[in-house]
Amino acid sequence: MAAPARTGQAPNRPLPASRPGPARTTAAPRPLPASFATALAALAAYAAAHGHCYPTRDTLMPDGRNLATWVSNVRYAYHRGTLAADRAAALAAVPGWVWRSKRPRRRLDTGLSRWAVGYPALVAWMRARGTIPPVGAVDAAGYRVGRFARNCRQHRDRLTIEQRAALVALPGWRWDVSAARRKDRTDRLEALRAFVASHHHLPQLDAADPAERVLAGWARRSHLGIAGELAAIRRTAVPDTWLRRYRLAAAGDTSKSTVEWMSRQRAALRAGTMPEPHRALFGRIRGRQEQRWYQRVEQLRGLLAAGRHPDESAQGWLTRQHRRAANGTLTAEQAAVLAALAGEVAAFRAAHPRRRGAVDCQRPGCTARIQPPARGRAPRYCGPACAAAARSRPAATSPAARSAAALIRLVPALERVAAGQLSGLPALTRRVQRATDSLAGTHPGPPATARRRLRRRWRTRTTGSLRVGQG
Repeated sequence: MAAPARTGQAPNRPLPASRPGPARTTAAPRPLPASFATALAALAAYAAAHGHCYPTRDTLMPDGRNLATWVSNVRYAYHRGTLAADRAAALAAVPGWVWRSKRPRRRLDTGLSRWAVGYPALVAWMRARGTIPPVGAVDAAGYRVGRFARNCRQHRDRLTIEQRAALVALPGWRWDVSAARRKDRTDRLEALRAFVASHHHLPQLDAADPAERVLAGWARRSHLGIAGELAAIRRTAVPDTWLRRYRLAAAGDTSKSTVEWMSRQRAALRAGTMPEPHRALFGRIRGRQEQRWYQRVEQLRGLLAAGRHPDESAQGWLTRQHRRAANGTLTAEQAAVLAALAGEVAAFRAAHPRRRGAVDCQRPGCTARIQPPARGRAPRYCGPACAAAARSRPAATSPAARSAAALIRLVPALERVAAGQLSGLPALTRRVQRATDSLAGTHPGPPATARRRLRRRWRTRTTGSLRVGQG
C-alpha cells in the first residue's frame, strides 16, 4: 500500500478537493521521524520551562543539535509552504507555539508604522544639526532616528500625502541623498588637496585642530572609495616617517637621534637635494641654533625700539651674519630677515645720529667744556690758546709721568663709560691696562712706533667693521 502523499500546506489551510476515482482505504498516519520527534520533545520541554517557544542560541537538544536553529528552519519551511501537514500539526499542538519569528525581518517592517515616534525625533535632530541623520544615528533617547529617515526615503510610496508633505517641509530634507553625498565627497577631496598644498602633509588624527582631525577621519573611513585620488594626493605630501621626525624636532626634542636628523636635513637643504614638500615644511622649524639666531635678531630690534645704537658686540654679530649670507650658509628666510634688519639699523642711524657727550678741556686749570663732533677724533683742548699753553709745558720724561698723564687723559672716557655709553669699551680697557701697568712698573709698554702701529691697526679694523655693519 502506497504511503499518503504530503500536501505541503499548513493544517489551517483548506485541502484541495479530491479528484473522482476509485475509493482508497484510509491508512494510519505515518509516525514522525526520530530526529523530528526528538526536537519536538525538546521544544515542548523548553516551552514548559520558559513559557514561550523562542529558544536562545545556546540551547541544545539531547543529541547535540541547536534547538534555536531547528525552530527557525521549521518556521521558514512553514512560511514557504514546504512543511508537511503532520509536522505542522505536531508543532501547533505544542503549548505556546507561534508561527511568526520573534524579530521580523527589516525588509518586512520599515518602521514607518511608528510615525508618531520617529517623525518628532527626526524633526528634533534636523533642527539641532541642520542635516539628515546618517543611517547609524541614535538620538539622546536611544531611538534610531537615522534608520527611520532612511526608511522614509526608501519606502516613499508607503507614506501618505500628509506625511510626505511634512517631510518636505523640514529644512534640509532631500529624497535623494546620493547626489548630496557625491557633492560632499568632491568638497572633502578639494579640502584635502588644499590642506596638503598648505601644510605639505596629510591631516593627522591626533592634531590639535578639530577641523584637521575631522578631515583625517573622513580620509581614513573613505580610503577604499578614494584610493586613486588619495594616492595622487599622497605623492605631493611628505611621508609619514619623515613627518614623525619633523614633529619631534618641532616640539623641541633634544635627543641625539633628533639632533642628528636635524643636521642631515640642514646639509640636504644647503646642498639643494631636499625635495620641495620637505623644504617648504622644514623652513618652519627652528632648532636651538635657529632659535638663538632669531633671539639675537629680536634683541637688536629691542635696542632700536629703545632708542639705543647697537653696541660693538652687535656690530660684530651683524658683520659675521652678512659674511654668512654671502657664503650661502643662511637659509632664505634668515637672509631676508637679515636684510630687513640691516635696513632698520641704517634707518635708525640716519634718524638718530650718534652724539658724543661734552668733555673737559685737558689743559690744567681750564674748566671749559668741549662738544666733540659726531665722528672723528675728539679734540683735547677748547681752543688754540689752551693747546699752545699745553704744548709749551715741559713734557713728562719719566715712564711714570707719561703713564699718569695717559690716565688723566682717559678720565673723560671713563666718565662716559660710567654714564652707560659703552662704545669703544674694549679699546679703552686695553689703554687703561697699559697705562696702569706702566705706572706700576710691571709693564714697560711698547715703544712709540709699536704703539702707533697698534693704534693704526685697531682703528682700521674698527672702521672696517662699522662700514660692513652699516651696509
